[in-house]
Amino acid sequence: MNKPKGTYDVTTNGSTWLYLEQVFYSLCANYNYQYIRTPIFETSELFHRGIGEGTDIISKETYDFTDKGKRNLTLRPELTAGIVRSYVENKMYVDSNKPHKFFTFGPAFRYERPQHGRNREFYQAGVEAFGIKSALLDSEIITLGYNYLKFLGFENIMIKINNIGNNITRTKYKETLLAYLSTHSDELCEDCKARMLNNPLRVLDCKIDNPKSVIQNAPSILDSLDEESNKYFNDLQIHLEMLDIPYVVDEKLVRGLDYYTDTVFEYIIDTDKIGNQNVVGGGGRYDNLVSTLGGPDTPGVGFSFGIDRIIEILNLLNINPTEKQLIDVYLLGINNNVDSYLLTIADALRMSGFRVEISFSNKNLSKTLKNLKDQPIRYLAIIGEDEINHGQIKLKDHQTTEEYTIDGNDLIKFLDEHCHQKD
Repeated sequence: MNKPKGTYDVTTNGSTWLYLEQVFYSLCANYNYQYIRTPIFETSELFHRGIGEGTDIISKETYDFTDKGKRNLTLRPELTAGIVRSYVENKMYVDSNKPHKFFTFGPAFRYERPQHGRNREFYQAGVEAFGIKSALLDSEIITLGYNYLKFLGFENIMIKINNIGNNITRTKYKETLLAYLSTHSDELCEDCKARMLNNPLRVLDCKIDNPKSVIQNAPSILDSLDEESNKYFNDLQIHLEMLDIPYVVDEKLVRGLDYYTDTVFEYIIDTDKIGNQNVVGGGGRYDNLVSTLGGPDTPGVGFSFGIDRIIEILNLLNINPTEKQLIDVYLLGINNNVDSYLLTIADALRMSGFRVEISFSNKNLSKTLKNLKDQPIRYLAIIGEDEINHGQIKLKDHQTTEEYTIDGNDLIKFLDEHCHQKD
């Protein structure tokens, strides 16, 4: 029995995965975003309506199936559409305390050729905010993502931004772009020839044609923006500059999903060591998606990170973001008579927030101590019947070998003062 192609087991790097998730949860809480979780599969119509029939995700990559009740279902290929569906279905929009801000972390599925940092089952971390259209809110979300990457230890973070306009200006630009592409159609790949007719903006996102001069010389969408969108984009840049967020304007950036409006952005790790696999996440504003999925006209904005891609790049750059998993106290018993006492101490310490491990074999104490020599341990505590009878604990600093005799009632106070690895 082997795992399906494009999936993987998390084994040796489990602490890295856990750390990335915990940091994201903690940071989002600081920004006052609320946790939300939606089903891994939804009705197929949700993604076809929300993401767009003309996108590669829908036309080539979704896992669609029919269940025993003849319902058409799809494994979610991204997280936003499900969150918007939940927002509408649960009528969260009636709450006047806006914006409504959410974060989530979980798996998504796309049928595509597996490669480094890209699997058929993959994990995303994302945030969404509804109810207010504001360059200030866009700036907050972009900054949240930037700070997350900083917390993980990345340097040389660059953010690409663009404004693809509102419905009116984008329609105007599509006409201009289509007229230009029609004169260069023989230079486009076969997929882009089809995209040109369905949604010409998708041509700008093509990984095959993007480097070509036909794309690089295409008309800029910024030239089609109206006064309102221009001011919005300028305000966004002013906010980012005030926050010292590194960004560049990329006039060809449109992102890969049809629901985006106005602000779009991507997070880039700017280093030669990882080639063109340097995009770790992105997002933008989607002011029509809530109404498309049956809700009232409600603006929205968000982003998602590809956690698999982030871990891949961390490994390539030899960055280890995890805090050293230092064990505060390692408890060793002299014989079986102290096992229950050992468990009692361990439980009390763990419930007080300390990381504690127990030696589950007391047959050869010297061998156990030898095996622990290079382990990340703050204190060793060897428990025998004398310690039980006198109500004392003998602690040995695993690094300095300094020894302490602590009254059992004072053990937690001592560790509070001396351990700096409390969770």
